[in-house]
Amino acid sequence: MSNKCAHPALQQLLVQLRNIHESISSYRPSNDRPPILDSSLDTTGDEDGLWLRQDGIHGLKKLKESIKIDLDVLEKFLEDPQSVHLPPLSTNSPYLIAVWNELLCAPGPVESVFKLFKVAGPISDSRQRGAQRPPTAKKMENDGYE
Repeated sequence: MSNKCAHPALQQLLVQLRNIHESISSYRPSNDRPPILDSSLDTTGDEDGLWLRQDGIHGLKKLKESIKIDLDVLEKFLEDPQSVHLPPLSTNSPYLIAVWNELLCAPGPVESVFKLFKVAGPISDSRQRGAQRPPTAKKMENDGYE
């Protein structure tokens, strides 16, 4: 059993991770049906439908596994009686908790977790030779600007 007095911030993270780990198994998207216009999808025999299955959200399993890893590491550290004398453990828990909170608050449909999608072209470095410079204002003789 963990020492409740040692590392209170880690104790709090441990409780949050336990709650999330239990909740993630029953997570269902907030919207009932995504805007799918395909009548060929056969959902007979599956009352919730394909859109409510967890495996339809890429990365959710990875999030659960990452939470479990951090949960196990925190439990092991806090159960060690010597941890009282050690500095707090560095953990990824705050990030994982933030990802879970974003998932809960995200407008549907949620397609993926732990993925990066580019929405614009590549970012150009304006310091490169030959890069186009932004227009500048020219000073006029009457101290005004064009």
